[in-house]
Amino acid sequence: MIRTAVSNSVLNELTKGNLGQVFILALGATPWHIGLQATLARLAPLAQLPGLTVILRAGKTRLAAWGYLAVIVPLVCLVALALSGWSGPAAVMAGIAAYTAMSAIGSFANTSWWPLLQDVTTGEAKGAFFARLRTRLRTVELLVPIGLSWYVARAALPWRFAVPFAVGIAATLIAAYFMRRVPERPMRVRHAGLLRRMRLALRVTSVRAYLQLVVQSFFTEGLITPFFVVMVRACGLPDAYIVLMGAAAAVGHVAGLGLWARSVDTHGGRPALSLTLAGVALQGLAWLIIPTVPAGATKLAVIWPLLVWSLAFYLSWGFFRGGFLMGRTQFLLDAIPHRFQTDGFTIVNLAEPAGGALGAMVGGLVFNWLTVHPIHWAGIDGRAMYLAVAQLAMIAVWPAKSRLAGHDRQTTGRKFLANGWQLLLAGRSDPDSPGPKNP
Repeated sequence: MIRTAVSNSVLNELTKGNLGQVFILALGATPWHIGLQATLARLAPLAQLPGLTVILRAGKTRLAAWGYLAVIVPLVCLVALALSGWSGPAAVMAGIAAYTAMSAIGSFANTSWWPLLQDVTTGEAKGAFFARLRTRLRTVELLVPIGLSWYVARAALPWRFAVPFAVGIAATLIAAYFMRRVPERPMRVRHAGLLRRMRLALRVTSVRAYLQLVVQSFFTEGLITPFFVVMVRACGLPDAYIVLMGAAAAVGHVAGLGLWARSVDTHGGRPALSLTLAGVALQGLAWLIIPTVPAGATKLAVIWPLLVWSLAFYLSWGFFRGGFLMGRTQFLLDAIPHRFQTDGFTIVNLAEPAGGALGAMVGGLVFNWLTVHPIHWAGIDGRAMYLAVAQLAMIAVWPAKSRLAGHDRQTTGRKFLANGWQLLLAGRSDPDSPGPKNP
């Protein structure tokens, strides 16, 4: 499972992520197009509905492996589009169509993903397992963007995008190979119709509570995350450095994994969600002080204020989002009963992009309007003000977090911080601890 995840992560870094947004922008995309692409990508998990029927016949690993192989078709289309040198509105829509197909096929394949994760983590400390998994994923997200940044700065069109897309084809072949080697627990085959099975899963209180959390949190993320790249690019950060920001987010994510994993295994997911919700919301204020550099500038002596700001923002974003993901995963795996395994996870996988798609569409309209009709207040770009306010709105997810099953029996964020502070003070006062002794 870890090797499959790593292969898919390499594929995403080479084709989607910041490089994918830069590719669409290079074709001539507007912020509205970026919002549309993000919306369609978040609707892709609808493909898991037919996956629920196929998985009963094909099994979990076969469905995923064949789905990964099918991703090659839109990848070939992306390579052809990059090599063609085509640009303009029609090219943008062709690129969005290829990415949408890629996301839909990948989502169809990933109907099996969370059920298989639940299978392989049964009886294990989930925090420790996901720390291993995500450490490797963040390592990919660190190393691949660094290599891409170096490559993008030196490669000329059309090879700048065609080569990474082509390497992505090899990555999805490797993912399919490893997926076929994953063991699976037998499914309880139910002869009820698809809608009835999903209604039964929705009757579970823990499932409904988790759905409220993901819809609200993904809606808020959809309002802002598709436009991070658009904003820093508009402020003058060169494309090669934009690609590098994915690595910065990965470093921040890895830096906190040990802390968040121990927190989840010892105290449950509550303190991780509490601290990271507050952290992400407050981080939104950073948009109010984002520097601007001259358009087209590439010299480090000129762009360094924006580069430093971007690195700090993405590092902290990765740290907080890693903690939120770790806490959320703990509640997710506990919320879905095994008897509703495939149906429950599919409902969640549909709810997440539904909230995200709505947020991305609203965000795309607002961000595009602020781009066409610039607004400045006290020297602050209206788009930066929008991102700051929308990110602060993440704190509105707090009530949904409080309704999660088992939340009231877990350690509060305040108590978690107090315990950490007491341990720190105890370490400093321990006469046997290393360091200078008190006189």
